[in-house]
Order: sequence, then structure tokens, then C-alpha cells
Amino acid sequence: MQAQITLKINTNSEQVTIGHYPTEENMDFLSKNLCTNKTQSMQTFLYKELYKYIIMVKENRFMTKGIAVCIIVLFIAISYLPCISTRETQALTTMDTNTNITNGEGDGTLSPDLPTCELSHDFIEMATSPLQESSALSQETTFNLIGTLDVCNGGTVASYDTNHNGFVELIYERKESGVFPAIFYENIDGKFTLVHTLGVYGPVWDAGDFDGDGKGDIITQHIDEIRIYESSDENTYPSSLIWSAQLSGNIVCFATGGFDLDKDDRQEIIVANNFGYDTHTNRVYENNGDNTYTLVFETSAIAGHQVGIVADDFDSDGKMEFLASNEAPEVIIYENNGDNSYQEECRINYSYYNAGQGCLGDDTDNDGSNEIILAGENIITCKDDITFIESSIDNNYFITSQIKGPSDNACGTRYRSIIGNVMGGPRPELIISGYREWYIYRPIANNQFQEIFLQNEPSNIDGQLFLTNTNNNEYQEIVIASNYIGSTKVYETGDVEPNDPVFFSKENPEINATNVMTTLFKLNVTIEDPEGDSFNWDIETSPDIGNSHGTNEYNGSKSCLVTGLQNNTIYTWYVNATDPAGSGTWIIAVYTFTTEKVPQSSQPDLDCQGTLSWTKVKPGTTVTGSFIVKNIGEDTSQLDWKVESWPTWGTWTFIPSNGTDLTPEHDPQIIDVTVVVPDEKNKNFTGKIKIVNKENSSDFSTISVSLTTPRSRLIIHLLFLKFFERLLERFPLLEKLLFYGFY
Repeated sequence: MQAQITLKINTNSEQVTIGHYPTEENMDFLSKNLCTNKTQSMQTFLYKELYKYIIMVKENRFMTKGIAVCIIVLFIAISYLPCISTRETQALTTMDTNTNITNGEGDGTLSPDLPTCELSHDFIEMATSPLQESSALSQETTFNLIGTLDVCNGGTVASYDTNHNGFVELIYERKESGVFPAIFYENIDGKFTLVHTLGVYGPVWDAGDFDGDGKGDIITQHIDEIRIYESSDENTYPSSLIWSAQLSGNIVCFATGGFDLDKDDRQEIIVANNFGYDTHTNRVYENNGDNTYTLVFETSAIAGHQVGIVADDFDSDGKMEFLASNEAPEVIIYENNGDNSYQEECRINYSYYNAGQGCLGDDTDNDGSNEIILAGENIITCKDDITFIESSIDNNYFITSQIKGPSDNACGTRYRSIIGNVMGGPRPELIISGYREWYIYRPIANNQFQEIFLQNEPSNIDGQLFLTNTNNNEYQEIVIASNYIGSTKVYETGDVEPNDPVFFSKENPEINATNVMTTLFKLNVTIEDPEGDSFNWDIETSPDIGNSHGTNEYNGSKSCLVTGLQNNTIYTWYVNATDPAGSGTWIIAVYTFTTEKVPQSSQPDLDCQGTLSWTKVKPGTTVTGSFIVKNIGEDTSQLDWKVESWPTWGTWTFIPSNGTDLTPEHDPQIIDVTVVVPDEKNKNFTGKIKIVNKENSSDFSTISVSLTTPRSRLIIHLLFLKFFERLLERFPLLEKLLFYGFY
């Protein structure tokens, strides 16, 4: 029975767990043994102290003192912090999704106004569940031990063809009494052969042609010096000390070359100088092109034991950055300003200890962004967790996912992560080394990875993880170097034809999409098989809104029709696919989306404009006029209206007399009015027309109306005669003139 990997995505949009310190799994332990009446800083301090002395005991340093202090600190922690609640513990270890990753402090070379790094986060938890059928990939995938070499005492295992003979050397410090030389192994005809020894004391950190002169270089450390040895010509191994620089202390550092940070066609040397067990600085040495290097940048003291450096243009802004991972719960990214100056770009509060050797993924999940990958340890549960960090815009970094590792490890293990193509397929894999095992993950969808291989070792690894290709074939080799397992091991995949499983992309709705309209009728995902094999697939949903499947289909978009979506609901859809004629592996991806909230009805607002006024209108005739009705409410509102009342005099006609679905975007509705005038003379008619919102009777408007009819001609004549009579009475002479004056 093989193990099938299932993925669980936490869709909690209100808070995001940055680390598992503590995790949900140890929440019960904390609730019984810890208390919130002290500060979080005290809690963190006690854990750090406890952790430090655990390491001392494990490395046989201060054995008696270490055990005693461990016990004392543990009892102090319990007495200081009893009775913490689950809710309070979560509050200490979570942050809002809108929280910025804070920028740290540096020395005077850092810019004073640093941009914040926005944080977004999807948490992916890996769990195992039984498979009904065996996975063909798991059955056929094997790694052969092709080399067992001398034990590595410290540092890393460098890989480079320093003498240009066509054979890549494995170069590292051999654990040997007194001398600790740097040794060079070559894989000649399938056998690793010791070809060169350099009598230096201290670890080897990197190898290459750093100054571009065609000669092989190696970076080593001798007590409190960083050193570079170079070949005397292009065909010899490095043997001559050409440069060295004093360090601040003799604690193991980490150094690397091969990165042109300021893009001047010269490779700088990056050094993490641990001048104390819990503190270090990061240095950059500029390559002068003449076998000398100049210190151009050094940070202020940083907490933690430095164990890894990765460099690239992480945020695609045209400037190189380097990332320094360390054993303290913090990751710092520095950016080159385009010259010999650097600034701290941001700090990521990475709440894991033993955040060991980081690595850079060249867009392993095919989402358009490179991944910064870190593996770390939860100090309480001692379980390994893998964090993926991406950048989509300048100076902004996002924790895109975290994978909970499958193993229970011993506290104090230093984790290593590296990306490479060890299976010979079209996509690179992620290799993680832990306590007594190393395992391989493969990307299966955007920000989703699946464990495909696990190799157990007989004792604690806690050493270096490296990839190389010493035999120049299509498979990269995995190098495990540790002074605990007593040797340096080289693994290579077995002689099987690699066949990758299917891969998911272009999910619609997007992963963890929100405000998805309830009118959505189809889910889409692109399923591709790298070798072009046919595959079987199915899509299921929860709550059940639809399902679909296909058999013996080929690369392309697959869909599932859905119906009955409800507002403000989280839906999960599962995509399962396998290529039975190829890898035979079932790939399972889980996606979620949330529909839009119940829309609040938009409120219309009725408004009418216009007046109706007629004068000297002949009784019994017909007059016309108009006014307008419009909706001045919210943008998406719809108005249903009607003419509710009008004056009782006359005969009224309105065209139209009502309307529906009038929106603010529509042109105002023109209402034509016709009135048959009452058959009454010398009248003044007034009144109002009332128009109302059918859905809200309190929303109404009125139009004023006035109409007058003229007076009768007979009345005018009678008034004139009466006036004339009074005139004659007042002026009798006028009467005589009018009636007798002409005779």
C-alpha cells in the first residue's frame, strides 16, 4: 500500500498563520502549560534559550551546563507561562492578511525609507491517506547510492571542474585529525577517486571561476579568515592562496561566490560572518578583477546563526537581491542599488528555528514567479515545514504557501532545501533534508507540491545537501554530507525511464478567489501531461454544485458545469487525474472560492420636473403639455412609477401613465399630458399631479397645474352700458349733444 498525498487549504481570510510556533497540534499542550500573564517577548526569549542549550547538548558542547540550563529554563518557562488559552495563543502567532512584513534595521549604508513588503498567504497542509491502487511512480522511483566518500567535517560540498578536464569535482573539508584538508573527488568511469588534497584548515564554501580568468577558485575558511585559493593555470587544481580577509570571529560562517550583484561582469563574494553563536553580520566583497576583493557592505549585528545565502533578481525589478537565511525566526532580503551599495529591502518574520540552507526555484510551479524556498523546524513539535515565498511586484514579497512536512524529527535538526532535476523529467523537483531522512517534492499545480519520494538514513543527517552532475548524464546527483552519518553519500536515480504525472494550471475561479458571482456556471482547469500521455480525470465539488469526469483524454482545458450557487458561501472543488499508461500517479488538487455576499438592494429615488400652465383657454377645448420622470437614486437601482392622482376638473390623459425598471443611467421619461377643458367661462383652475414610486409610497413628486378660461362678451357689453349711463348722468350736456346736437 503506497501513500497518497492530499492537500488541505486553509481558507480563513481573517488571519494567517505565519509559523507553527505554536501550531494547532501543540495548542492543547500550550493551553495546559503556558500562561499569558507574561509578555510574548518573555515567552520567545525562554524558548530561544532552551533551544540554544539543546543544541549545545546535541553538539557535545558544555554537556553538563547545557543539561542543567535546559532543565532550569524549561521550569522557568512553565512557571512563567501557565494556562494560556487557545484563542490567546493563536493571537500570538497569527497576523492579519493585510499586515506588512516589516523592514529591519541596518547600518549607515541602508536607505532610511524602506518600502514595506505586503504579505499574502495561503496555507497548504499535507496529510497522507491510503491509496486503493499502488502508485506507479512510487514503485519505480529508486535512488542508487553511487558513491560513499570521506566524511565532511563542516561547510558545504562545492562542485566545479576546477582543472577543466571534463570531470566535475566534489570539494569539501575532510574530517581528519589535526589538518582538516580540502579534498577533491572526481567520478571517473563510475568510481569516485580522490584526485587532489589542499592542506588548509577549515571548511570549503564554494567553487568556481569568480574573477573570470579561466582558473578554478575555491572559497575556504581558516579559523577567523575567509580565503580564496586559485589554480596556477587552467589545467591544474587550486593550490595558491590569492586573497584572504579577517573575520570578526572564528565561528563557522557561510560564504558563496558566483553572483554578479552589481552587474559589472565581476562576481562578488557574499559572506555571513558568525562572530557569536547567536549573532552574525552579512558582508559583500567587491571583485576588483585582479585577484583582490574589497569589503563594500556589511550589515549591523543580526540575531541567529547564518546557514544559507541565495541571490537573484527576486522581484524582477532589474536589481539583484540576496537573501540570508538563518536559524533565528527571520529572513532578510538585501538589494543592490546598481553600484557597490546595498540596502535592506525587507524582513520576513519567519517563525521557525533551524531555517537552514534556502534555495531558489526557477518558477517550479509555472505561475510566472520564482520561488524562494525555506525549510524550518517547529521548536515545540520538532516537525519540519517548508515555506514558499514569491514576489510579483517590486520590493513586495508574499508567503504563497507552506507545506507541513511528513516526518517527526528530533529538535535541533538543521534543514536544507534545494531545487534541481534529479528525476530527469521536464520539471525540477524540491529536495529537503531533515533529521534522518531526505525527501522529494514535485509541483502539481500553482503553489501546490506533492511528496513523491522519501529516503531514510540510519543516523542523523543534520548536514549539507547539494546537487551536482559528476558523470555528465541527464540526472543530477544528490549529495548528503554530514559528520553524523560518518560519510558523504552521493545518490542518483535508478535506470528507469522518467515519466512525470499530470500537472494542473489556469484554474478558474482562481485559487482562493473571493466575491465570485453566483451566476458562475462552469469550473475550469487545464490538465497537461508532460509526455503527452492520455489521462483520466474527475472534478467534484462540496457543497455539491456539480461534477464531471473524463477518460483517456489529452492535454487541454477541462470543465465542470455548476448550478445553484448561493451567496456568501465557501465552495471547494477537487481535481483528480492520473496517466495510467505513464507515471500512474494520482494527482489531487484542492481549490476553494467564496461567492459574493448577498447584494443589498439599491434604492431608487423618484424625481419629476416640469409645470403645466395654460391661460385664456376656450372652455370645452383640449390642451396638451408634458413633464419628465427620472430616477436619481443609486447606480444600480430600478424605479417602478405611476401617476397616482391628478385634478378632478377636466378630463386627463397621461401617456405613459406608469413605467418600470427606470435606472439612473436611462434618459428621463417624458410624460405627455392631454386635458379636455371644462365648459366654464371666466374660471381659474388649479391643482397638482402626484407621481409615486410603486415600491415606496413615501417616495413621490408633484407637478403644479393651472388653467384659466376667458370672460363672456355679454358681460363686457353690460358693464359698458352701465358705465355709459353713469357718464350721462354726470354730464347732462353730453346727453343733449349726443341726442340733439345734430339737429
